[in-house]
Amino acid sequence: RVVPHHFQNALKVLTALRNLGYRRPTFAINETVRQRSNHAFTAALAWATEEWREPSVPMFVSASAPPHGLQGVGAWFRQHQPDALILTGARHIGRQLEPEIGPRATARLGLAVMSYDDAYAVPGIDQQTSLLGATAVDLLVGQIHRQERGIPLRPIVSMVEGEWVAVKSAAVGKAAPRPSR
Repeated sequence: RVVPHHFQNALKVLTALRNLGYRRPTFAINETVRQRSNHAFTAALAWATEEWREPSVPMFVSASAPPHGLQGVGAWFRQHQPDALILTGARHIGRQLEPEIGPRATARLGLAVMSYDDAYAVPGIDQQTSLLGATAVDLLVGQIHRQERGIPLRPIVSMVEGEWVAVKSAAVGKAAPRPSR
């Protein structure tokens, strides 16, 4: 199995936001994402809290199902007042976040994503999908060469680190324009 290195990628985003001056960044995700990432975002936030010796803002974790998994983020946002939010993808900003917290709050908020998409002007992690795919093919070819069949008894998980992509055209802290797709 080949997966993004969610923990390392989350640390990269938290560190990048901290280096940009944000002191209260956190994640806004749904329960499905938290489970699929093996709680890596929770662990990265805990590490950052310990390392930086500053209290963290609790994560927002919605029970609502994807793709609209940020229901209720508005009340949570008003209670905890983070200065930056990390979302899974930029498409959630216009569709889910802005309707919940409003355009003014969205415009003042630092935003970053765990899955960078160059169609949006929001910084985040390029998950290196080509490398993920190539690594998966390499693992499969290895299994074929070893004449392995079926699901391995002891699966090997390969994690691929992403890269932080800073966006010049839109400063962190500004909401991304909605693309015309």
